[in-house]
Amino acid sequence: MKFTILSHAGLLVEHQGISLVTDPWLIGSCYWRSWWNFPEPPPELIEGLKADYVYLTHLHWDHYHGPSLRKFFPTDTTFLLPKVCTTRMMDDLRSMGYSRFIEIPHGGTYEMASDFTLCSYQFGVSVDSAAFIKGGGVSILNANDCKLFGQPLRHLLRKQGRPDFALRSHSSASPIPYCVDNYKQDFGNLRTQADYIEEFARFAISVGARHAIPFASNHCFLHRDTFHFNDTAVSPNLVERYCNKLAAEVGADTECVVMSPGSSWSEEKGFKLVDFDFERRPEVITEMAEKYAPKLQAFYAEEEQELADFDAFRTYFEDFLATVPRWVRKRWKPGLLFRVPDARQTHYWHVDPATRTVKALESGMEGVAVIEVPARVINDCSTLRMFSAWTPSKRLKIELPAPGALKSVKRFFTLVDAYELDNLPLRRNLRPRHLGVIMRRWREGMEAARLFVRHKLFRKPFDIPRLYPLPGVLDDQPLTRPEVPTAANLASMPATTGRIDNGRSMEDNLAQSLTWVSVARLEEIEAGRMLAVAHEGSRIALFRIDDRFFAIEDRCSHRGARLSDGELKGCEIECPLHGARFDVRDGMPLCPPAKAPVKCHEVRVDGEYLQVALPEATESATSCEETEDVAS
Repeated sequence: MKFTILSHAGLLVEHQGISLVTDPWLIGSCYWRSWWNFPEPPPELIEGLKADYVYLTHLHWDHYHGPSLRKFFPTDTTFLLPKVCTTRMMDDLRSMGYSRFIEIPHGGTYEMASDFTLCSYQFGVSVDSAAFIKGGGVSILNANDCKLFGQPLRHLLRKQGRPDFALRSHSSASPIPYCVDNYKQDFGNLRTQADYIEEFARFAISVGARHAIPFASNHCFLHRDTFHFNDTAVSPNLVERYCNKLAAEVGADTECVVMSPGSSWSEEKGFKLVDFDFERRPEVITEMAEKYAPKLQAFYAEEEQELADFDAFRTYFEDFLATVPRWVRKRWKPGLLFRVPDARQTHYWHVDPATRTVKALESGMEGVAVIEVPARVINDCSTLRMFSAWTPSKRLKIELPAPGALKSVKRFFTLVDAYELDNLPLRRNLRPRHLGVIMRRWREGMEAARLFVRHKLFRKPFDIPRLYPLPGVLDDQPLTRPEVPTAANLASMPATTGRIDNGRSMEDNLAQSLTWVSVARLEEIEAGRMLAVAHEGSRIALFRIDDRFFAIEDRCSHRGARLSDGELKGCEIECPLHGARFDVRDGMPLCPPAKAPVKCHEVRVDGEYLQVALPEATESATSCEETEDVAS
């Protein structure tokens, strides 16, 4: 057997002249230009790629990528699919011209050759699945995003045995907590980067894998709305370091190996690794942003012309609410408010489950969770039933009236998944297909009941160690925790901490000759505050959001008022003159009367100084003495 890493979650497995490809996202972006492969697959790796079988683990677009499927796989390709309640995977493939499907039930095995098999295991409400691949005495557990644990995982191991290789994700694809405004204040300890690293390592060691491969988290964000989420990624180097350290600490023989696209393993040659320096992630992302600037700018132009379709939104949510059980709707108060900016105005759409009403309002409302979604995204989700694939994109902003309101948002995400994946209305689960799927996955129901009793009734804390107990290690035995670089450590990196886009094309940015200018001392600007500075006649507003720095021109694009005289709320600055609001991370206007963005400057930390990239001038930079402190 031989396997090769193709991309983010793309895997090529070859044995006995048969080739299997899983989750081939190989070209371009996904999620409305938000996600991009990182690092990108080398062209020579995917050129001429062929497969006898393609296995798709689930419906999310970084695994089920239509453009890649159409480009690389002819319509007579055979698709292996997990048999779940919904037929959406087959239906969407049919719309692309494919017709050869083999559904594999939970725990079922498909034989691709006499000594080459794939067993599918499904887990969770979002139709995630893992593939256990065997051939020539070698086994691969491709868990990707499928977070198996408890009874379902023990059942898999009893049936399949210890895997030689365990491939699993190691970073967050969820909008919670990162898309919540000021999440660090109320949810800073909810699913941290260290948690993901520890979960990966414990999973790999607990299943007894000989080799653990960080997988299905190798992407970056290039869209201006999501660029700042690059800071939340977990480097596979950190995963490798901690996993190997923990394995040595507990006496396990698991070895973690980082495999970038093009890396492979075979029985004859062992590991053949393609070198990639993940420590250069900021610089490489900047290079990618420059490379794809024309595509991004074209997409921004399309989005800026989009008009929000309330009729489609109302039709979708009226149909959705009709499937939600009444006892659930009555407890779901006061619903959700969607804030949808489009080319003409900002819309406010209230979804009230208790009364099953969907209304367009003139303005916002108090005491309700707000989800801001671009018009292009909300239109696609409403017309094409894509809300279940929307949340990983992080093309949303969540504002909560109080921390407890997060439950309302989580409930919506869970219910809309259930609706689009054919589990609502509840009577659908009595259909023969649904009953067959549910009965094969009875262990999952038992595990859910156990967790409910432990964490809801007995109020026990939810912790990773209890999900993946390590052989010979007691629950309360102290073990090394992952070490994740702090914001202060990251600040010393040469990469920029602000977003790339600044309202001008990348070509214009590169055409200007820039120089780094020290404009303030770090100690002069506290978290959650802003600082007005001046340099050779240019006014600049500096912002420190949590531990990240941003710089914009201190001039409203509407009538030229000083933005630093306005009020800072989270990542938004309000003009003191007419109330226009701008996102300080990219300068984009968030509401009328402003229509144009304000200019952004790249920012970096140099020792104890904050530096801004400004056009070169003959005079030396002004010093920090010209700064003016402005409270948020």
